[in-house]
Amino acid sequence: MERPRIYQLLPRLFGNTNETRKPNGTLAENGVGKFADISDTALRSLRDELHITHLWLTGIHAQATATDYTSIGVPATIPICSRASQAHPTRSRTTRSYAPDYANRACETHG
Repeated sequence: MERPRIYQLLPRLFGNTNETRKPNGTLAENGVGKFADISDTALRSLRDELHITHLWLTGIHAQATATDYTSIGVPATIPICSRASQAHPTRSRTTRSYAPDYANRACETHG
């Protein structure tokens, strides 16, 4: 039996075509990948070209964020001065919902 080949995928970066990497930049400045970017085509490419057998999705749970989603009940959680130390895509705020940034419409991730 072949050994599994695991690909760690961070949606924030995977589908993000914006190449700006401004430190402490906003979502609008730096861009963000979406769950929709993990398409059938992308998955086939990972399987067929890189021979990936498993995906490990990283940083998909709601994280501390400076983006205000109060319209769906998710307020910004980081004061501007502390973004660099707290806004990390693997620092989850909860495991019960997904990061609104990754949805095409933020309301898709919250009931």
